[in-house]
Amino acid sequence: MFVLHISDLHRSREEPIDNDSLIAALLSDSDRYLGETPPVPQPGAIVVSGDLIQGVGIGAHKWVDSMLDQYRVAGAFLDQLAKRFLAGDRSKIIIVPGNHDACWNTSFAAMERVPADQWPQNIQSALVEPDSDYRWSWRERALYRVYAFQAQRLFHGQTRPWSSAHLGALHITH
Repeated sequence: MFVLHISDLHRSREEPIDNDSLIAALLSDSDRYLGETPPVPQPGAIVVSGDLIQGVGIGAHKWVDSMLDQYRVAGAFLDQLAKRFLAGDRSKIIIVPGNHDACWNTSFAAMERVPADQWPQNIQSALVEPDSDYRWSWRERALYRVYAFQAQRLFHGQTRPWSSAHLGALHITH
């Protein structure tokens, strides 16, 4: 089976290359590959790795809206990709998110700094335990604990800002 691999899309409305232009370039390449000797077949699956979206900086103005919008743009691209190359079968798209796909605003909002007098005796062991709630910041030389939080507070009542509902049948884990 031939697999098409695409990486680091960084989809957002601010990108100078829009979704239609990207799809057109991929279709042009596909047509050219069919004329090669031997011909390169149409893909049976597509792997999209790296960064689907550009992401937003920590504390960015309207970061929730920006992340949602970027995932809408990425979702539209993936939808067209499935239609044009896989007869609409979204189950044949494999997505490997990158660091830009994580919402760092959400991540940092879910952590609290641990006062030095409450650090575990062996920080190194605490950090590497399976399912550890601890994270270390080298920049701050500080220990953080990931805690359960009220997602509604962060997303104004919307608990999953970019879920599979926004991308149809595609499943992106955040």
